[in-house]
Amino acid sequence: MQGINLVDINNLQQKFNLFSQSSSILNESSEHYLPRFNYSACELWLCTELCHLINFEGHKLQALSDGDLFLYNEDNKRDLTLYSSGKTKQPKILTHIEVKVIYPVAKSKFDNAINNLYQKLKSSRHSDYNQEGWIYLVWTQHYAVPLEDFFVSRIEWLKESLDSKAFFDHEDNQLRPHYAQVHNIADGSIAWRGEKKQIVVKAIAFSFAKDFREIL
Repeated sequence: MQGINLVDINNLQQKFNLFSQSSSILNESSEHYLPRFNYSACELWLCTELCHLINFEGHKLQALSDGDLFLYNEDNKRDLTLYSSGKTKQPKILTHIEVKVIYPVAKSKFDNAINNLYQKLKSSRHSDYNQEGWIYLVWTQHYAVPLEDFFVSRIEWLKESLDSKAFFDHEDNQLRPHYAQVHNIADGSIAWRGEKKQIVVKAIAFSFAKDFREIL
């Protein structure tokens, strides 16, 4: 795996930069992670893997930043937190990230999952750092919903759900949701119970800003 360069480090605070980089490295290791998405992959497992990949194995963020930048999980009830000033006693929060792994479920359960993410991000809205939601959509061939229908419909549901919610920043400016491009995480088959089982994983992130736009 290749580590990120210094330009990437300088841009980590930009919205969706870390999401895009982490998605790329997960995709590079898709054969390793594909079987893990066959199970009920929880967010805690995924967040731990993301911290390891970003800090050490893949991006080598700790080495490249000389210990200044790091990603940590389950800190003060935040799924993921990107910090700077890592060599001080009081590291600075750059980005608060909440993560959700979603399999094919009914729309009501999907909406509940997105609302849970929204409420967690909303809890830090008075802070001056970024908030992002990272959603990993997992489809396997054992579900009744067709492959393409699953991803198209769930992204539509996501936008419908967030468009109906109000979000304000630390200065009480009303913000609108905007989205990263969809990233391919894994697409392949494993041998499972005597047959091949296809698994496809895609990821999308959302955040909030004063204008509505897609960030590529």
